[in-house]
Amino acid sequence: MNPLSLSKHVVAEPRAETEASRGNAILCLSSLLGFVAAGLWLVWPELGPWPLTLVALALVARKLTTRAPILNTPFDRPLLLFLCAAAVGAWLAYSQRAGWDKFWLIVAGVVVYTSIVYLPDEIDLGSSRRISPLRALLIVAPAVISLYSLLSTDWMRWAEKLSWLNPVRSWMIALRPAFSGYDLHPNVAGGILAALIPLQLAALFSVKRSGVHIWLGGLCLGLSALGLFMSAARGAWLSLAIVLTAWGLWWVSGQVVLRRKGGADPRLRRALWAAVGAILIAIICSALIATPLRAGPTEPDGRLTLWRNSLDLALDYPLSGLGLASFEMPYSSYVLLVHVGYLTHAHNLLLDVWLGQGLLGLLGLGWLLAIAVRTGRQASPWWHAALASLAVILLHGLVDDAFYGYDGRGVVLLFVPFALLARPVTVPGVSSPQQVPAKRQISYVVPILGGIAAVLAGAALMLPGSRAIIEANLGALAQTRAELSRYQWPEWPIQDALRRSPEVNLEPAIAHFEAALVLDPHNVAANRRLGQIELSREQYGAAKDHLEKALAVAPWQRATRQLLGESYAINGQPELAAELWRTVDLAQGQLAARLWWYQHIGEAERARRLAGALKLTQ
Repeated sequence: MNPLSLSKHVVAEPRAETEASRGNAILCLSSLLGFVAAGLWLVWPELGPWPLTLVALALVARKLTTRAPILNTPFDRPLLLFLCAAAVGAWLAYSQRAGWDKFWLIVAGVVVYTSIVYLPDEIDLGSSRRISPLRALLIVAPAVISLYSLLSTDWMRWAEKLSWLNPVRSWMIALRPAFSGYDLHPNVAGGILAALIPLQLAALFSVKRSGVHIWLGGLCLGLSALGLFMSAARGAWLSLAIVLTAWGLWWVSGQVVLRRKGGADPRLRRALWAAVGAILIAIICSALIATPLRAGPTEPDGRLTLWRNSLDLALDYPLSGLGLASFEMPYSSYVLLVHVGYLTHAHNLLLDVWLGQGLLGLLGLGWLLAIAVRTGRQASPWWHAALASLAVILLHGLVDDAFYGYDGRGVVLLFVPFALLARPVTVPGVSSPQQVPAKRQISYVVPILGGIAAVLAGAALMLPGSRAIIEANLGALAQTRAELSRYQWPEWPIQDALRRSPEVNLEPAIAHFEAALVLDPHNVAANRRLGQIELSREQYGAAKDHLEKALAVAPWQRATRQLLGESYAINGQPELAAELWRTVDLAQGQLAARLWWYQHIGEAERARRLAGALKLTQ
């Protein structure tokens, strides 16, 4: 080899390494800008689009460094669909401010996704020292969340929840400093920590372990476990236990050394997976026993009842959902029939997404999960941990909703497992600024399935029943936005007062309901909603007819049974009223409020009939 060319080769290697280090530093800075923007939205979602300036700077830096398309991961399309559904949900929300605040939190979650995807594996600190920012983030972040929860929560507010924890709570209260910041709900903290602990474990086992690393990693893991324990989130505990048990047994099965002619002993594998199944069934049965699915002293509106009622509410808005951050008052006004807010979410991830973002939101979430499951082990070194995290989210999401429910801030971390699955496989010890997530493989499956779905949807829209569902959905949205955008208690003592007032125009909603009944006289939502409006406006005969039709089709819906019972009572049929009311939970004082209402509008005779029917239920 020519000595001159050899010297050029030797000089080129340090130069390339220097460029790679510089590129990685820029990528790390761009991800940091994304995290800062997401943090601003997390603390002040009312900032609206302003943090997008930081996101734009991050995208420019990332584009100049990687020279790759900005959207270049397998999850781009479903994330875009989910964002579009969120924008529609924000626009449909009866409280525009709350809806758009939730939208920007979802945007923050997508920004966290892209920031993690492009975070470099390693950064050269000089003097042969390297640091992995991604692993450091996954190890430290759960510990920070746990520490914040431990120091900021007023633990004695939850004294009735798992009272055997009260001695530990008292000790935590003694250590708690004076704090006036954001109050992280223990169920949210528990759900998030349960989902992040598998990622934390994977990050801990993938770093070079020394004495300092072991101590720091153990401290972070211990803090995360303590925060999860103190949250008293039983669903989160059990979900994590199920996933870690399955993950551990899967790993053990892969380490089986007994081989027979080049393959694993099939009898041993069958016995192992039978044991896995038995353990998982036992854990799931324990979860069902320990989780408050039915009503009780601390859960007056048990989970089973809440899910059934939330499903009834979703079926009033089956296509569009009712809008982001819009669950509380519609649930009270149209399901429980009370005049103040009662619960803030459905305690189920899928129901909450459906109610907030409609069918498009559910489709986007399902698409994300389908791609995650389809991703092969070779696609990402985080495959096992990310799927374990998603499994915890989904299992816990069946009984509670830490990421999408409550105040919605948990959604900022919802897409972290997907981001890890989107990261490319890298060669150990090699890190280049040109590394970008693997490009999507061109596939015609999705367009073909989309075309078939579009044809089927078009054909379905030609059916009268389908068009009736659309009209009823539009009517429910119009009623919700007209009433709840104005209704405030105690300014309005009860929703009926607003419906009788000239300050609210319900005619567009009524027109949609009537159009739905022309197409399908048995449409449940249109009949029940019209009956509720007619009761408020003293159109008692029409209300009774519509409510009887709704009951005939959907006899399980509590709102229909309570409203029709009221109609029977004021029309002089107390026995029928009492029979219906005995099947309805009236613990929130619904009938006392109705009795007050008839007295308030001067209907003394109907108030007397209602009181008489109420006595028969006791």
